[in-house]
Amino acid sequence: DFHGLVVKHNTTANDTGGVATPTAIVSPDNASVLLYFASELLPAGSGQRGLGVAKASHPLGPFERKPLVAAPPAKGDGVLDDPQVVYYAGRYHLFHSRKQSWERKDCRNHCVEWRTSVDGLNWGR
Repeated sequence: DFHGLVVKHNTTANDTGGVATPTAIVSPDNASVLLYFASELLPAGSGQRGLGVAKASHPLGPFERKPLVAAPPAKGDGVLDDPQVVYYAGRYHLFHSRKQSWERKDCRNHCVEWRTSVDGLNWGR
């Protein structure tokens, strides 16, 4: 069943151009749902795309936006997209694509990057 929109693009946040490619995970203690998504700055199609996250106590929300997981890369360094998260061995593991990266020797055109977090909100590489 369709239950409605849970995250809309927000003209005051880092996703004024839109949100896409969502994925969600329930916390290990079943206390919250973390929803990750690609977030695009204006103008839409500009290629300024980072990764956002919102948190709720129920899958239907309400979801509260949190600080960006990863800010949009500099121009020419690609866009971040397609987040997928798993919880393993006491840590959250985020895998996401970096597309259209022509400036990075280690990631020409497309690659998959990995980040880890203890709380699902603050991420390191």
